Amino acid sequence: MPYKNREELLENKRKYYRENKKQILHQMHKKYAENKDEIKQNRKEYYLKNKDRISEKRKQAWRNPDSAARKHRNKTKGKIFEKRLLEVYHITLSQYEGLLRKQCNKCICGTVFGKENRKFPCIDHDHSCCPNRSNSCGKCIRGLLCRKCNLIIGIIEKNPYLLEYIKRGQNV
Repeated sequence: MPYKNREELLENKRKYYRENKKQILHQMHKKYAENKDEIKQNRKEYYLKNKDRISEKRKQAWRNPDSAARKHRNKTKGKIFEKRLLEVYHITLSQYEGLLRKQCNKCICGTVFGKENRKFPCIDHDHSCCPNRSNSCGKCIRGLLCRKCNLIIGIIEKNPYLLEYIKRGQNV
């Protein structure tokens, strides 16, 4: 049955997909599993041939506030952050916000956190508390730091002799 216009054809395809979604996804997963290496190679070749066009298309999508990519990111951004807080640091969003309030939205060095100055807090925790875990237990969180302070403390924790060196005030 020929279609009168493109919209009718697309609507029919969407309807078919909705009605047969499980079977279609099963076939796709099966085909991918059987031809995984070939599919990956084809995708890589296509990307390398069309790198500039793909990059420009992505940039245009992010510049457009009505794009599907931008809408999806805005919709899921908070959820992803909450999930990361729970999985990695074992704290809730309200506990995180409590830390921000307790520190008056500032790092110990005085840097103010915020989108305006693109300074986002890092969660500082004692790595020696949970040595066998890649994540924090949630009980060893010391506070929120700016990126620079977090890096400095991380380096000093791994190399305590640096702190002694600074305290002694030796010149090289």
